[in-house]
Amino acid sequence: MKTYLFGNKQKIFKANLHCHTNLTDGTLSPDQVKELYKSQGYSVVAFTDHDVLIPHPELRDEDFLPLNGMEFSVRNKDPDRPGKNPCVHMNFIALEEDNVKTPLYHRTKYITTHIEENRARITFDDTLPDYERNYSIGMVNDAIRRARRLGFFVVYNHPIWSFENAERLLQYENLSAIEVYNHSCNVIGYDEYTPALYEHLCRAGKSLFPIAADDNHNRYPFGDKRSDACGGFVMISADSLEYRAVTRALEQGDFYASNGAVLREVSVENGILTVKGENMEHVHINYEYGSAQREISGEQALSECSFDFHKDRGWLRVSILDRNGKFAMTRTYSPEEWAGK
Repeated sequence: MKTYLFGNKQKIFKANLHCHTNLTDGTLSPDQVKELYKSQGYSVVAFTDHDVLIPHPELRDEDFLPLNGMEFSVRNKDPDRPGKNPCVHMNFIALEEDNVKTPLYHRTKYITTHIEENRARITFDDTLPDYERNYSIGMVNDAIRRARRLGFFVVYNHPIWSFENAERLLQYENLSAIEVYNHSCNVIGYDEYTPALYEHLCRAGKSLFPIAADDNHNRYPFGDKRSDACGGFVMISADSLEYRAVTRALEQGDFYASNGAVLREVSVENGILTVKGENMEHVHINYEYGSAQREISGEQALSECSFDFHKDRGWLRVSILDRNGKFAMTRTYSPEEWAGK
């Protein structure tokens, strides 16, 4: 029997899960963002403006799904530390379409550019006290716990730009995912493709999914080398473009992260792991422990390859590099998953 790790659903949707608009510090309106992303083959965009959740149901059509979200930020304001201080940015993406209240809200603090003129669009639970922020492990973990309890998928954003090290990241609990590629940060010069960090966290026992996203602010026109749009994305395997079908796929890890390379299928049958994709130059399998495996193309790019993979080395994950130098990578899959249990 064939066990699909990725690719067993009828439909695959291209999604950007980190996006800013002119409601905070982006330059494009939500309508303009939709127009741009639809023109580049996207079906899903999570609108994650800074520190407030403003839903965009008016953007919904049969081919485009806006997800409710926000980017929650905590900064270390150490006056004795010169230059950039470490910080935490996390995306909260609502799992239910009717979840439209801003979580962990403060009525007077943490207000971002242009929000004052949009306050009428913000809703929150006014029975709760203002949520105070401070740069501490305890406060970040409390924010994650509360957001998860309120029905949000929680993504830790751009670890390199945030200047947080692996030791600190290991102390954060209950994250849903981490960005392994942030296109905006990469464009401005940070080395924000971090599969090794992702593996390090997983080997330490963290259950996380890898996200590639834009973090677009659109300060340069699309097509300009400095543009931060349409460069990092996830491909979501879901039964339909309905809101809950897409967010359920996120919860289950039915997606892969990419900055351009295409995976079609990852499956196991009769003890053989098969990877199908487009224009593949390198195909890698990495494990929880022990030796990795790799297939390299010859004159012709690979569209499919198979491995008699190691079945005694814990979890595995698959990544590819295509002939344009673009990557795609899956999450880690446990032995129970690839064994079809």
